[in-house]
Amino acid sequence: MLLHRPKAGVAATVVAFLVAFALPPIAALAQARDGAGEARRVVVLNGTDPYLPAFIAIDGSLRAAVRAGHPAPTEFYAETLDMARFPRTAIEHEALALLRKKYRGLKVDVVVAVETDALDFAQAHRAELWPGAAIVFHSVPPDALRLRRLEPGTIGVPVRLEFGPTLELALKLKPAARRLAVVVGASEIDRRFESLARAAIAGHAGRLEVDFVVGLPLADSLAAVRALPADAIVLYVAMFRDGAGVPLVPRDVLTRIAAASRAPVFGVFETYLGDGIVAGSIASYEAQGRRAGELVARVLNGEDPAAIGAQTPVAPGCIADWRQLKRWGVDARLLPEGCEVRFREIGPWERYRWQILAVLVVILAQAALIAALLVQHARRRHAELALQRHRGELFHAARLATMGELTASIAHEVNQPLGAILANVDAADMLLESGNVPREALREILADVRRDDLRASEVVRRLRALLAKHETAHERLDVNATTAEVLRLLAAEIRRRGVEVTTEFDPQLPDVRGDRVQLQQVVLNLVVNAMDAVADLTAGRRRVLVRTRSIAGGRVEVAVSDRGPGIAAEQIEKLFDSFFTTKPRGMGLGLSIARTIVEAHGGRIWAESDGRSGATLRFTLPGAQPAAAPVLVERPT
Repeated sequence: MLLHRPKAGVAATVVAFLVAFALPPIAALAQARDGAGEARRVVVLNGTDPYLPAFIAIDGSLRAAVRAGHPAPTEFYAETLDMARFPRTAIEHEALALLRKKYRGLKVDVVVAVETDALDFAQAHRAELWPGAAIVFHSVPPDALRLRRLEPGTIGVPVRLEFGPTLELALKLKPAARRLAVVVGASEIDRRFESLARAAIAGHAGRLEVDFVVGLPLADSLAAVRALPADAIVLYVAMFRDGAGVPLVPRDVLTRIAAASRAPVFGVFETYLGDGIVAGSIASYEAQGRRAGELVARVLNGEDPAAIGAQTPVAPGCIADWRQLKRWGVDARLLPEGCEVRFREIGPWERYRWQILAVLVVILAQAALIAALLVQHARRRHAELALQRHRGELFHAARLATMGELTASIAHEVNQPLGAILANVDAADMLLESGNVPREALREILADVRRDDLRASEVVRRLRALLAKHETAHERLDVNATTAEVLRLLAAEIRRRGVEVTTEFDPQLPDVRGDRVQLQQVVLNLVVNAMDAVADLTAGRRRVLVRTRSIAGGRVEVAVSDRGPGIAAEQIEKLFDSFFTTKPRGMGLGLSIARTIVEAHGGRIWAESDGRSGATLRFTLPGAQPAAAPVLVERPT
């Protein structure tokens, strides 16, 4: 494929365009890179293993403090010398050569020296590797600083390793201890820590028999602590390399020593907590990293390191492991006041105290509420029983009052058969005196006496049934028969008042379930009220209609209609209220009791009237559910 080259004029135009529009942003970026907008660079130089738990904790706090104190972009570079596990003389030359290649031409603002070997390396080679960079150190003991000259531009936060206060704490927790075993490794940093521990232990030489388990292979160190008596204590310092030259992780060694030891183990490093030591006077790694990070941020913000200077160490404090205290039977009350106790096994009461209290309060409140409800229910039940008893007495009193109004008719109803009986007895006596006693005539007289006696007995039975006090009993009832029985009871009163009572009973009426006497009382009240309504009419116009019929929903309706003057519209709503009456001598309880009875049976009662030509009072009752037909199961032959 042949490509056509652009003409010279076009090429010149393109180049000019690129120069005009592309180069200015590039130049601006370069100026920003060289000026105030350039990201600052921090090299974290660790003299040991940066992945040790202690340095991971410190490094996280340091970086967070730098980001908080210096919000501008910051680039972190991490380098490790690992001179704690490997001899410095064997690796320093190669490490220097590698770093010289990596950082040639790269401007570094701050070098964070982690531990003493890193501080020595940074001061010795700063001018060559990181010219002009400030050095911020941490994890360097004050004793090591006193032996070194800090060059200008070197600041930091020393770490105070309190072997002496840790030993005093161990003796306070184990006052019966008579022997001390100090376990230390063979690396250069192990030896530096050993010298600090020996200086602290010197003051207790007369009280304790001290065994220095120093520079031995790990297996021999484990055998030594395994052979300790029960009245001993162990001070584990560190073991980056054992006597056989094997590189180790101090915390992993601690785990094995704590498992093998017959005596409690104490230490001064925070990461030893949770892996075997009982307690110690320990400085917080988080606090060390935060304070070192604050120094880095101050330098990045432009402060002069010489004006900042070296800082005071982070103050250690008592920290104990609750699980180790329990393992060795140490009373936690022996700890100094304010001592931090970690890994405490909090019981349910301590962990969920407020939740448990809240639940108990809720349970007690619920119990009180339930008790109050039970008491209220009992009182309500007693009140309902009392109300039901009083209601029954009121119903009975109302029946008595109604029967009192019908006394003359009832007496007449009873006197008629009694008079007939007396007349028949006189006729029989006359036949006996005449001496001519036809058997057939005497038989007819006796039959009349029996019929009239039964008639009087039936009247008395109906009255006793209606007037007697009884418990409410729901039974299956034929509404037509129940209503007809009331009309038979009122027959004499109906004749006396000259009222024409007609009935229209639905022959297909379903049964209802209820109290026969109470429903009869309702019908009795309605019929008597209807007869009262037509009392002032002429004889031919005194008509009352009693009707029953089925309505929707399987319900039964009973209606009593009269041809009286009707009920005024303003009185319709009050008609069933207690003590409301339109009669001059009425008490106003009959229709109120009727409503109570009907509603107690699940029904409804109401009145209809146009206020001019009569009124109709109706009530409905739910029909009784038909009995389930028996299921016939055919058995196999």
